[in-house]
Amino acid sequence: MPDVSAGSFEVPSQLRKLIGVIAGHACRKGEALLCDLLQRSTYTIEEAVEHDAWGAGISGHAVHFLVPPEVFMRIDIDELEGLANAVTERLNKLVTVRNEYLSEVTMEVSEAPITGPVRPVPTREAHSDLWGDTEFLRLFISHKAEVRVLATQIKQACLRIGISCFVAHEDIEPTAEWQTEIERAMQSMDALLALLTPDFHESNWTDQEVGFALGAQVPVIPVKLGQDPYGFVGRYQAVQGQNRSGRELAEEVLAICLDRFDNTRSRMQTALVARFERAESFAQAKDLIRSLEQIDTLPTDLVDRLEAAPTNNSQLENAFEVQRRLPRILARLRQAIAE
Repeated sequence: MPDVSAGSFEVPSQLRKLIGVIAGHACRKGEALLCDLLQRSTYTIEEAVEHDAWGAGISGHAVHFLVPPEVFMRIDIDELEGLANAVTERLNKLVTVRNEYLSEVTMEVSEAPITGPVRPVPTREAHSDLWGDTEFLRLFISHKAEVRVLATQIKQACLRIGISCFVAHEDIEPTAEWQTEIERAMQSMDALLALLTPDFHESNWTDQEVGFALGAQVPVIPVKLGQDPYGFVGRYQAVQGQNRSGRELAEEVLAICLDRFDNTRSRMQTALVARFERAESFAQAKDLIRSLEQIDTLPTDLVDRLEAAPTNNSQLENAFEVQRRLPRILARLRQAIAE
């Protein structure tokens, strides 16, 4: 239970409620990591660490979170300060007590034993030689040789919408140790796409790839190409892949990563905004602005990046569809933040 020592101030006694509100908001927005952190951490509050005696006096309190190790290990260390600042900002939006505010939020790992599954998350710079752009979502494509052409088509289409794909037969240099490169890709993937052909399960490699993803709690997207999902992967809703192009399947992956899985939603949102910023043609800008219309909510920093993108890229600034659609998208996203 939270340890809150309330003195003559009002905010400390309200903190449990305030944290509960922003935790619920994070869960609804699909921010799985922040939702878990707020719901599972203990915290203390240090009163009046900042005080301005001018007038009636304004006091700022500090909140210190002790985060379970299995949750803390999912945080990118480089993003820890930004996450704490985001919590501070959201809490202050809810504080209505005159002359009181939250001046600081800090987070540190607790000494509690690990009670849940742990998958250490590498930094986005780790294994970037395999994946390329560090802001893109990382998709491992597990497949048999007979659908390698389709796998390559999916990879090419995904790159246009902010998804970097690892396809073993073409992404491994001839001089590299094959198994090591596959292991590196699996350790740093955000999701796995399984192209289920009738003989998919006859390969030890493809079954092991899927098994690794399931064990690491990495989302699996099964695509039916003559084979229904089986075993543990059978719990995932399959995508119909017969007679569909690589581009159609890439668009389906995008929608699934935005809507179905909590642990891909924020990464896919960031990737899509980053890809929009770097659009290479009017046609790509048009496709990306339509993809962005699928998003219901975005953090403030990503909305700001969307708004600024046309000023830094002439392919966006001069694209008619961007000029027509982007203002409506921005207005809707900012309204969602305000609510």
